[in-house]
Amino acid sequence: MFALKEQKELVQELCMKIAKVHPEPHSFISVAKENCIKSNNQVLLDLLLEQIQYFSDMDDKDFESTFELFILVCSSIDEEKFGETSLKIYEKCKTFFKDNCERLNKTMQALLYVVPEGSKLKVFIDYIKSVEACGNVFQFVEHLEDVLEDIRDWNLEAENNIDVLITLLNMFKTSGYYSSAYLVSVTLFQSTQESKYLEEAVESFKKSNKWIDPSFLFEKKELIKDNQELTCVLEGDVEKLLKDGNQEAANKAKWFKLLKLGNGDTFKLNDLKTLLSVECVEDFLLKAAKENIVDVSINQIEETVVIHSLQHLELRWQNIKEDLSEFFENLESWKNMATQIKPQGFVEEEMQKIIAAN
Repeated sequence: MFALKEQKELVQELCMKIAKVHPEPHSFISVAKENCIKSNNQVLLDLLLEQIQYFSDMDDKDFESTFELFILVCSSIDEEKFGETSLKIYEKCKTFFKDNCERLNKTMQALLYVVPEGSKLKVFIDYIKSVEACGNVFQFVEHLEDVLEDIRDWNLEAENNIDVLITLLNMFKTSGYYSSAYLVSVTLFQSTQESKYLEEAVESFKKSNKWIDPSFLFEKKELIKDNQELTCVLEGDVEKLLKDGNQEAANKAKWFKLLKLGNGDTFKLNDLKTLLSVECVEDFLLKAAKENIVDVSINQIEETVVIHSLQHLELRWQNIKEDLSEFFENLESWKNMATQIKPQGFVEEEMQKIIAAN
């Protein structure tokens, strides 16, 4: 809790920032000052909450600093009741920033960490719905993986956690954006009774022809051959998991034996988040196709890649960074695990020209 003098200084600083965009700045400052002096905490809190509507008139720099100060001031006025107040802030932000995804993102990211533990997951689900309603799920998805680990903890405190987690999964399933974050989220289901939802989520991903996160191919993810089936490991090394005897992790990995790259999975070349340029990745895919490692179509006009099947591909990022040519030479040892190239449509002629040139 702040000392009274420091609290008053914070309130004064916040009021001066809000006054810049307030239609009646002098009246607002006067009322806020009076209630601050008299320590009318609840009245002061309610007054400050009413001012959120004016935050949207600030530029980005002022908005960010003002909102951070706003959270700090509200918590200092009444620390014990701040949990309830934070939920009110959330409701106000959702109302006034519903058409501004950037502001909605910034406020929700901050508020997710100050609302009461039992409400965090509910607020998070509501946040997803709010972002989806303003038509920009993608803008929020990039922040999701940073929050997923926290969701595991929030889930322990939340009531009816199964319902909200299913809502989370359904949000991804219907959004048309299938990412590693989506697959990580299904591992939030821990118990045997909940495993059917995990199976449904993985099966849904497997059957999807929607956009997939290219990190499955070109980031830290590994693809390994296991009993003639392709197992996709989301985090870490599957062999290490087995050696360590981590049964829980091994069980989670087992679910992803169902997940195979292929069947027309598609992604944008420009969406690749890799240590290499798009040109290098495209070059690699063509060389891999030439060596019968991967059955792939590249549409250079629409800048998309279609993976038809992939037998065995282990990406070693250190090798790629240190010596790209050495990495390509490793393709020679993979020939025996290959499938035939089956380029489709008008892509075939262009692919053959490029392959021949290499």
